[in-house]
Amino acid sequence: MNELNIGTSGVIRPINGESKFSFSLKNLRLITLQDWPPYDPTPVGWYQAEKEMNKHWDLLSSIPIWCPYPVQAYCVGAAQAPSLVDALSRSGGVISSLLQDSIDEYLKVHVRYFLFPLAEPMYQDQAVGQLICETLPDSERGEVRAWVDALHPNELSETNRRDIKNALV
Repeated sequence: MNELNIGTSGVIRPINGESKFSFSLKNLRLITLQDWPPYDPTPVGWYQAEKEMNKHWDLLSSIPIWCPYPVQAYCVGAAQAPSLVDALSRSGGVISSLLQDSIDEYLKVHVRYFLFPLAEPMYQDQAVGQLICETLPDSERGEVRAWVDALHPNELSETNRRDIKNALV
């Protein structure tokens, strides 16, 4: 898998598809989709997950990211954090000891950013991939695993194909 610990590598690559187009989040348009998320995000720790990922944002937003398709905009597509992330963050010693053990998947913070070939998408299904980021509460700067999960060519809708074509013009 082409996942990356951002603190040790200088690029994020797709786990599927070619590395054809490079971008950095700081040079893209951050958009908000109408009616997104389609549910109340509070119970899944959406806001806590965004807060944890923001600790790594200066590094995450400036690192080169590669995708099989052109990308001009992004938005937060999903975010999830352990329900006790704030309590865990206040218990630094507990987190340090947990890091030495195999960490259960449910303790990780996950944020998925939809990647769009157009600067002004209107719908989630216009995304051609996701930048997936995961970290642990109170991790050190750059201790984020990240990778691009792009749609396979046979998964692209006619709208996706049109948007990609328009992005290349």
